[in-house]
Amino acid sequence: MKTAAAWIIGVLAAVLTANAQPVAKSLPLPDVSKPVTLRVAYIHNPRFEPFSAGRLGRVLALTAGHVKEHLGVSVAFAPPVEVPIIKVFAALPPRLAAVAESQRLDAAINDFALERLARELLKDLKQEGELAAQKRFAARYLVKPPKDASDMAFARALVNTQLTLLGTWQALPGADGQPLIGKDRFNEYAYWNLLGATPLPYEVIVTNQLVASAEWEGNSVHSAVRGGVSNGVTTQNLQGRFQLFSMLSTFPFLDDSPQTVALRGGDTPTASEADNYMALLLAHELGHQLLHLGHPFGNRRCLMTPPPALRFRLWADGLSARDCPVGGRRAGSSRENTPGFVKFAAPESK
Repeated sequence: MKTAAAWIIGVLAAVLTANAQPVAKSLPLPDVSKPVTLRVAYIHNPRFEPFSAGRLGRVLALTAGHVKEHLGVSVAFAPPVEVPIIKVFAALPPRLAAVAESQRLDAAINDFALERLARELLKDLKQEGELAAQKRFAARYLVKPPKDASDMAFARALVNTQLTLLGTWQALPGADGQPLIGKDRFNEYAYWNLLGATPLPYEVIVTNQLVASAEWEGNSVHSAVRGGVSNGVTTQNLQGRFQLFSMLSTFPFLDDSPQTVALRGGDTPTASEADNYMALLLAHELGHQLLHLGHPFGNRRCLMTPPPALRFRLWADGLSARDCPVGGRRAGSSRENTPGFVKFAAPESK
């Protein structure tokens, strides 16, 4: 998950009322003491490999098992609804699209902008949690090591890694021979982060769309080391049961381009393995939505520690619910793995 940027608060509040000023109030923790049923949408882009209804059903069934094992929450899923991606993005009002556009940036930017981006990233990293643990998490995946031991040198190395890899994503062709990342903005995290202001009555979104981009705000160490790729996103949703939705992109798990395979450490998983990895990642996102958990980078046994680069096999093989209990006061847990650690802003007005 990328942390939902602060700028979304005012934008979503403005959707609710044009006259009142937004108040940065945190969403309450959902009541998950009883089984929870979540609504599901499959957002399809015909330029990418389709994801069958049967396969989606298998992933959701596996997800329910992982959520119960690692998070102690019982979930079920309503029958998925398929929605064309062009319809979803067309519902975003022009003024909100302009907000998203102001946050995105291209891979080719000048030195002044690079330095600004590094400063903004460092602020995001410090809000995320322990910086030393994030440095250890990212060390082996940087394109070039930091020039020194300073925090800013680390942030600059992350920015260099993100933009270098993003440039290679932009060069890949899609199924129609056109660039994988085009002008439609379907790949942009900043746009996905605002889709919750449109009519999306779902708690879970699965898409075959590649989400890979760079933004001025709301960046993260785990997204940067994979070239701005978002395997999943959890962010505000006005029509969500808990005012959030969790998104899973199937692309990083199924694509066999050299770029993707390299970030997976050369791994090409079988269909059943990929289904399990996708289910684990969706369960991770639901940990954000249902328990407001953070990222315990210091414990690789935790479901809530993001996969390094796209090393899904390495990540999955290291997970252990027994060695990473939910709740910061329990032995072996951490404060990031405590319900309520992430403060999702509620889009409310005075």
